[in-house]
Amino acid sequence: MIEIPTLDTLYQAMAHVAARLLRREATVLIFLPGKGEIIQFRELLTKAEGVDDRWVVTLHADLEEDELRWARRVTKHPKAILSTSIAESALALPEVDHVLDSGRSRRLHAQMDVVTVRDHQSSESEGKQRECRAGRVKPGCSTRFESTETKRDERMDDVDMDTDWWNGRTL
Repeated sequence: MIEIPTLDTLYQAMAHVAARLLRREATVLIFLPGKGEIIQFRELLTKAEGVDDRWVVTLHADLEEDELRWARRVTKHPKAILSTSIAESALALPEVDHVLDSGRSRRLHAQMDVVTVRDHQSSESEGKQRECRAGRVKPGCSTRFESTETKRDERMDDVDMDTDWWNGRTL
């Protein structure tokens, strides 16, 4: 795990590492909390020297079927797959060489008929699930980043889906 002081510098550090991996011809799966962070991260990554914006694809729940196929397509060149938690278990991405995990998750919370969306530090089980996305059909590795500005009590415990339908609902 790599600890970084703020979320801004965390994303900058992740983009730097992702760019280096792409230049070394590795396919990288990058976990980010939501679509907004994916858009911002894409902009940050494509500004890096030697990164072709055609190598950077997004993966989130708002994509159309053809866009999902494009993100999952095996290529002859390296690519960066910027994803929400949708890639934790729902999709097979066999070509991933390295996982970069922001350590952040976005969840719906319901309290007194009000549903809110909050970001949290990912649970241990989410981290393990993300880590296992690399090395499916060839050797791979994973790096988890964590912001020290994130409060420790923000960490989500593993959720019991039977107690409350909204808990554990990932965006």
